[in-house]
Amino acid sequence: MKATRGTERAAGKPDPVRRGWRGRRLAALAWACLLIAGCSGGGQGGAPAVAGSFERAERPGRYLKYRMPQDPPSLDPHDANDENSGLYIVNVFDGLVEFAPGSGEIAPAIAESWEISPEGKIYTFHLRKGVRFHNGRELVAGDVVFSFHRALGRHRAAVARSALMNIVGAPEFAEEKVRVVRGISSTDERTVVIELEKPSSTFLPALATGGGSIVPREIYDTLGNAVTRSPVGSGPFVLEEYASGLELKLRAFDDHWKGAPRLAGFTVRIIPDANTALREYRAGSIDILNEVPAGMRREVREEFSPEYLVKERLSSAFLLMNQASGPFKGNAELRRAVSQAVDRRRIALEFQEGKDLPSSWILPPAMADGRRGDGPVVHDPGEAGRMLTKAGYPGGEGLPEMTLLSPDNESIVRWVSSIRDDLKRAGLRIVVETMPFGAYVNRLTGDPPTGPGADLAVLIWFADYPDPVMTLGELFRSGSSSNFSGYSNAELDLLLDRAGSETHPGRRQEFFLAVEKAALDDAAIVALYHQGDDLLVKPDVGGIVQSPMGDFMIPMELVRLRK
Repeated sequence: MKATRGTERAAGKPDPVRRGWRGRRLAALAWACLLIAGCSGGGQGGAPAVAGSFERAERPGRYLKYRMPQDPPSLDPHDANDENSGLYIVNVFDGLVEFAPGSGEIAPAIAESWEISPEGKIYTFHLRKGVRFHNGRELVAGDVVFSFHRALGRHRAAVARSALMNIVGAPEFAEEKVRVVRGISSTDERTVVIELEKPSSTFLPALATGGGSIVPREIYDTLGNAVTRSPVGSGPFVLEEYASGLELKLRAFDDHWKGAPRLAGFTVRIIPDANTALREYRAGSIDILNEVPAGMRREVREEFSPEYLVKERLSSAFLLMNQASGPFKGNAELRRAVSQAVDRRRIALEFQEGKDLPSSWILPPAMADGRRGDGPVVHDPGEAGRMLTKAGYPGGEGLPEMTLLSPDNESIVRWVSSIRDDLKRAGLRIVVETMPFGAYVNRLTGDPPTGPGADLAVLIWFADYPDPVMTLGELFRSGSSSNFSGYSNAELDLLLDRAGSETHPGRRQEFFLAVEKAALDDAAIVALYHQGDDLLVKPDVGGIVQSPMGDFMIPMELVRLRK
């Protein structure tokens, strides 16, 4: 993704435009939870839990104060693909479905119910009555049809786009060969029918991401790029004011279909420096702080013990090895040497101060039946040396000097230096090259299979919806735009194909675990740790429901101020 928060959480999330970085945010429930009741027969009944509409007289008038390190790169839901933008997208816009608060379960949103045909390829969505855009107009099926066509445009970057490409006729439309997607239609103002080329258990989760947002046609079809500074959706908040580099204000949309939010609104202050942000939190000028300065986590946790929240997140940190060219290409023993030389536990427990879970598994626990532990690869300098010899480079002799690419975020640079030292002790000569996040993304996201623009590179990976394919498929499938290492394995590609076409939860999980094993057996990547998110929340703030997909996904319509 593009520059998100500029923090260690954002450091591995470039933009998903073919050459760009795909955001990856996964939910804590196992992906099997996604085959929900709406898939079998009568559709999804009832509305999700509502925000609990406060009477306006009971709702405090002041706005909650949040912090972000930079301006959002985009406020267009069909282009935005980063957490910094996502905070606004999920609050200003709604989709047909959404993730239930605090989980990865699919819940009704604009669509109050739906049916899926027995063969799993035709989805019929029934729209909720009375959903209104911020301009006051009622949302109708034509807006849904327009929005999905818009998201499929040639240069659109939304994560949902890859799932939408499975709609009948979508590839031809995206290539501008036809003007209409055959598989998207409306039978009346409250019914939308979508036909897929093949069954997909990830279609609904993709629609729950920002890229599945529904927008009013008359605005987005006429104003072009101008609307990106003044977005109009049907979400629980309206963008009220945008002062670039200073703050964004969002006020409650009291005509939201869930009812009036519990907050009058919230202000996002742009504060680049984490230490400055912490001082502002101490002074009471920020209500929610989503970044703890590097090296201060234990101190902050002790100082603000009742206010400190942490939740496991479905994201992982990796070390990539360039397998498109250079010494790592076709040399699994050399890749294994790197993996065994790296001390994961030191990175997670010392540098990340216990927030994250050290592991050499690729999938985080919640995507692998709760599996925990160090994984199949442990820190073993002796074995790393033996692998180097087996690779043809005893003691590192004959290896060229290698570049390790990293963003210049302070917390990441600390543990990247530890990796450099681990590899140096094994006999590898490593030079760390740090750069601003945008430049790092540009280096990393060359067209596959050109590799990561360096011999090695740091990657912190988030998934945008809860399915293992968003990690395994994107990172390892040959030719994937997110296969930044240039890895290619025909056997693994075949396993991914079988997993993608399987709809039975148990068998699908077996295929994904087989994909993970194949990648680990081939030393395709160096897994480092699985990430946790931590927050500081003032005592007078209630209703916080942390999301395993990241704190930007906290449902702000549920948050309340107690005074």
